[in-house]
Amino acid sequence: MIGNAALADARPVWARVLGRRLPKTGAADWVMPETVAVAAITRGLLTTRAVVLRNSLRTGLGLALAVAVTHVFPVQHGFWVVLGVMSVLRSSALDTGTRVLRAVAGTTIGFILGALVIEFVGIDPVVMWILLPLVAFGSAYVPKVGSFIAGQAAFTMMVLINFNLIAPTGWRVGLVRVEDVVVGALVGIVASVLLWPRGATASVAKAIDEARAVGAQFLNAAVLRVTRGASEAATDRVIALGHDTLTATRTLDDAVRQYLSETGGPTDQRAPAVRAANRVIRVRAVAELIADVVPPPLGVYARTREVIEEHAAAICARLTGADSTSALVPIGESFVVSLRAEAAGTDLAVSAALPLVTAAAHLGELELLYPQPAESVG
Repeated sequence: MIGNAALADARPVWARVLGRRLPKTGAADWVMPETVAVAAITRGLLTTRAVVLRNSLRTGLGLALAVAVTHVFPVQHGFWVVLGVMSVLRSSALDTGTRVLRAVAGTTIGFILGALVIEFVGIDPVVMWILLPLVAFGSAYVPKVGSFIAGQAAFTMMVLINFNLIAPTGWRVGLVRVEDVVVGALVGIVASVLLWPRGATASVAKAIDEARAVGAQFLNAAVLRVTRGASEAATDRVIALGHDTLTATRTLDDAVRQYLSETGGPTDQRAPAVRAANRVIRVRAVAELIADVVPPPLGVYARTREVIEEHAAAICARLTGADSTSALVPIGESFVVSLRAEAAGTDLAVSAALPLVTAAAHLGELELLYPQPAESVG
């Protein structure tokens, strides 16, 4: 690495400015073409397992269903139905149901308070204009400092004041508001129950399992490239699996973020998913580090290479949750014994030892992360 950096700095100024005459390090093989890179940026977020895609589809279909209801049934203010769906629709049926109860409760409270105000002060336009700035401020400020229920109540009071300024009808317009919000809330519940009712809770477990499986393949391919030599087929396989692992970790990151946003309760309930996701990302980082190792010359350290492959296979089995039948000692013990037994004083042996030591050190870190087969989350 230091030698390659020195060669890069030794280039003429014009070559450094234009990015020409770079030393042959093999790093360029990992760089994707522009069109492929642009497509890969969003690939992990456009799979059918991506939570962001499912939430987008759920929201779009829920709003479409709300619009259909306003056309089929004699709803007086269809916009409130659609607004009700937007207010309550969440990533799981449970969260949507909880949101529905809060929206209906807040709207009812706001209707009662607004009806009491109108009953006491009347619907005189002068009074309504005096109250309008107050309720407008409350509808914008209360949701930020208070709860969702308080925000819905303040917004309902503002709706009552506005409609009585346009067409004085008293508190009865509040009943229409409550009815339309209830209709929109029911539409939101139906959409949540029909489309991925468990939300990110189920998606995060699948995303972790898939990222583990792809990461295990990437790790094993990277190790075999170091121990068996860098053929063109082996390099292409490592690069392809690296891109697949990147896509899987993006899907996992999206699922974990959504899972944490919709999951409440004690931290102990969410810790297994977060811990598993962090370990998966660490596996990918280790696989990338091993993939960057220049394979050593063949013909030396045959048994040492076998030791590295055995431990890599055991780690991959733990990642995928398979039962490991072979009880291996830590790689630090077996690798050092084998390396010393096969060590020789030749230049070839010395140059071949460093890449193998690097790969073994990274595998030793993963053995500490996965002392036992990984358990399923969720």
